Amino acid sequence: MPRLRYILPLLPLALAACNSGGSSAPSGQVVAKVGGDDVTVGELNAELVGVRIPPDADRSAIEGQAVQSIVERKLLANEAKTRKLDDNPAYLLQKRRTDELLLVQMLRDQIASSVPKPSTAEAETYIQDHPTLFSNRRLYILDQIQFPATTDPEMIKKISATQTMDDLEQLLIASGIEYRRAPSSLDTVSAPVDIAARLTELPSGEVFVVRQGPAFIANRIVETRTTPFSGEKAVEFAQNRLRAERIQKRLQAEAKAVQDKGKNLVTYQDKYKPKPQKPAAAAPAK
Repeated sequence: MPRLRYILPLLPLALAACNSGGSSAPSGQVVAKVGGDDVTVGELNAELVGVRIPPDADRSAIEGQAVQSIVERKLLANEAKTRKLDDNPAYLLQKRRTDELLLVQMLRDQIASSVPKPSTAEAETYIQDHPTLFSNRRLYILDQIQFPATTDPEMIKKISATQTMDDLEQLLIASGIEYRRAPSSLDTVSAPVDIAARLTELPSGEVFVVRQGPAFIANRIVETRTTPFSGEKAVEFAQNRLRAERIQKRLQAEAKAVQDKGKNLVTYQDKYKPKPQKPAAAAPAK
């Protein structure tokens, strides 16, 4: 596990302050003191959120390391305040942004926590309704080429005209476009449901292209293996996936409701008014 430490070294003055703390040792819910600032058990637990602690690890040593990380952060933050950096407009802007992002994340977490885990019966229905994920689950071995996405109509036309992966590779070379060609795999369990369903309909050897962020990814199925997914693990997976889908829908619905409710509170300078969004560039049809 990586150490919970900061890149900046402690200042000598900070170390002196740490060593010359108050006369009484912290106790109870207070695990350390930095001047008049308490480091509490709650703060320690928050520091360890997301840290994977192996079952055989020395938890007390990890907690001690986390406490030291908090102490170092507080000492450095105090030094920054001594230098009046907390009055810097850049700090104030970043603090506001950080506070807003944290509040939004906490709102998302609150909404998500209100979505109950689907029942076993609901999961079994989900399994029946999505055979490509379960009874007909497939593992595809792919020949794959990744290259930067483009919105150039002429280039998209040329890409669409290629018939094989080798043709596409030669086009990319001739056009001076960087690419990476390597074997890959796709498990329909982890693929979006609509893509998993479309893959079953592809003619043998057909090249298909998808967009992933800033890249186009061209694929040809080299081998298909049927690996049914069933049993308790499938039910648990279905429950988690169904709940995730419901959470996403709830988040979208509540976000829209909040935005609609607050839209009369928002005014813009003319040049910053929202403009109609252009549809994202589609991957070239194959």
